[in-house]
Amino acid sequence: MLSKAWQNSTALKQTIALLVAWKSVILFFAFVATLFVPLKLAFTSVLSDHGRDLPYFVWIWGNFDALHYMGIAVQGYQELTQPFFPLFPGTMALLHSAGIPTLVAGLAIAHVCFLIALIGVYKLVQREWPGHWLLILSMILLFPTSMFYGAVYNDSIFFLLATWCIWSARSKKWVLAGLLGAIAMTARLNGLALFSYVIIEYWVSTASTEKSWDLQMLYSRLREILLRPQQIITSGILAALAIPATFLAYLGYIQYAFGDWHKLFGAMAIWKQANPTFPPVVFLRYAKIFMTVTPVSLNFWVALVELLFILFYIGLAIWGWKKIRLSYWVYFVVSILIPWTTGTFQGMPRYGLHLFPFYLLLALWYSQAKEWQRLQYIVSCILLAFFIISCFTRGYFVT
Repeated sequence: MLSKAWQNSTALKQTIALLVAWKSVILFFAFVATLFVPLKLAFTSVLSDHGRDLPYFVWIWGNFDALHYMGIAVQGYQELTQPFFPLFPGTMALLHSAGIPTLVAGLAIAHVCFLIALIGVYKLVQREWPGHWLLILSMILLFPTSMFYGAVYNDSIFFLLATWCIWSARSKKWVLAGLLGAIAMTARLNGLALFSYVIIEYWVSTASTEKSWDLQMLYSRLREILLRPQQIITSGILAALAIPATFLAYLGYIQYAFGDWHKLFGAMAIWKQANPTFPPVVFLRYAKIFMTVTPVSLNFWVALVELLFILFYIGLAIWGWKKIRLSYWVYFVVSILIPWTTGTFQGMPRYGLHLFPFYLLLALWYSQAKEWQRLQYIVSCILLAFFIISCFTRGYFVT
C-alpha cells in the first residue's frame, strides 16, 4: 500500500525514526507525570473491567471518553452515549469478539489507523507540496494533542477516513470520496464538514490552487456545471450526498432505538454542547470563566488552553487566506465552526488532529516564520503536550 516513491527511501527511514522519537517522548512525559502529579482515579480505565488487569502504561490511554467507547463496544448504546458515533466502538467490538481485550483493541485500531492515515497524508503532500513530507509529519507529531492518535479515541480513525476522502476527491474519484466521507460520518459529527469539502473541490477541480480562489473561474465553472447537468450524474459527485444521508440515518437509528432523535443533542448537554450558539457568544462565556474561576484551579487552565487553540485556528485561517486550495480552506474553517457553534471550546485542542489542510497551512507558516517564531512555537507545543499528557494520564480532564 506504500507509495512506490516512498519504498526503500531515506524518507521512510526518517519517518520511522520520527515516529519512534514521538512515541518515546509521549511515554517519557507520561512517566515524568507520575513523579509530580497525584493520581485521580475517578475517570480512569483502571477502575473498569477494561483496564483493571493491564499495566499502568497501557491503561492510562483508556481514560475519560475512551470509557464510553469501550462501554458501547461491550454493552451497546445506553442512555447519554449517543454523541459517541458508532464506527470506532463498533470496530472495537469486532476485535473484542475475537478475544482481544477492549482497551487493547482500541489502542491497536488507533495506531494502525494513524499509520494508514499518514500514507494518505504522504500522497497528498507529494501532490500539493512535493519535498516537504518530513516538515508536515513533524508538524503532525509536534502538535500538542498528537498523543490522542495513540489513545482509545476516535481521532485516528477519523483522520484516516478524512485524509483518504480528500485524496480521492483530489484524484477526481468522486464516488470513493463520497463513500469514505459517509464512513467518516459514522466516526465523528464533524464528518459533515467533508460534504462541504467534496462539493467545493468538485467545483474547483479543474483549477490550480491559486486559480481556485478566482471569482471569474468560480462563476465560469458554476455556469458550466449548471448548463451540463448530465455531467453531475456521470461524474459520480452525487455520491457526496451519502455524507449528510449517513448523519440522518444515525438520527433515524436513535429515533428507532431510543424513541427521540433529539437525544443525540440532549446527551451533549453534559458537556454544555446541547444548544446551537452564535460563535461570538462563546467568547463571552469564556470571559466569564476567567472572571469567576480562580487561576489556581485546573478548570481555569483548561479553559485557557481551549481558548488559545481556537485563537490559533482563527489566526492560521486568516493567515492562510488564498494560500491553499479554496476547498481545503473552507473544509478547515467549517470543521472548526461545527464544534464552535455547540456553545463551548471544549475538545477544541483535538480538532486540528483531523485536518490535513490545517497541517498544510501550519507547515507553510512554519517554513516562512522567523527563527524566534519557530523556537517559540516548538517550545509552546512541548510545554502544552506535557501539560495535556500529564493531566490525561493522571486522571484530570483536559480535552
